[in-house]
Amino acid sequence: EIQYSSELAGQTLAFSWEVSADPDGENVSYIFILEDEQSTYLLRDTVGTGIEVPYTDLIAIMDDLGVNNLSLWWSIWALSGTDSVEALNGPFEIIIYKTLAVESDNHLPQMFALHQNYPNPFNPVTTLRFEMPARTKVNITIYDIRGRKIVELVDGYMHAGYNKVIWNSSDSMGRPVSTGIYFARMVTPEYTNTIKMSLIK
Repeated sequence: EIQYSSELAGQTLAFSWEVSADPDGENVSYIFILEDEQSTYLLRDTVGTGIEVPYTDLIAIMDDLGVNNLSLWWSIWALSGTDSVEALNGPFEIIIYKTLAVESDNHLPQMFALHQNYPNPFNPVTTLRFEMPARTKVNITIYDIRGRKIVELVDGYMHAGYNKVIWNSSDSMGRPVSTGIYFARMVTPEYTNTIKMSLIK
């Protein structure tokens, strides 16, 4: 169980697991999944044995759901060649409680950030959260796996703060796009980041 307060806003929650060995000596990679009974909020692949998730990502989930506590499950899958296996002692429960407090008007992000969309995979709507410590011009654009521009979600000056934008899996003409991998790219004069998203219909 985790009691969240504003002091944790710039910190991350670490998840770790034991190394898996393939009997044939092949390389092993891992998939980290964070979900509840209704949605998958984070799906990340790695060759390491741990990942870090910003607390602000978890609180953003709670804010969108309109709750002050949240019970999630995380699990690990090991991948080797065409084989995959889930951790035998998982999934693992994590419960987060949000401390209710009056936040200062001056409580602003300390750095730029584009967080992983959620849910992910999604169908047909997903939310992207991003943070800006100062007013500046920002562009957030969706691209397909071939690098073709699909739609601009944000393009212009925005005030500092915690922001979100919703993509309904449509292109710039309002036409639904097909199942596949897409990329969201955030660009400001001071910061650039890209995340990978999975649309499943």
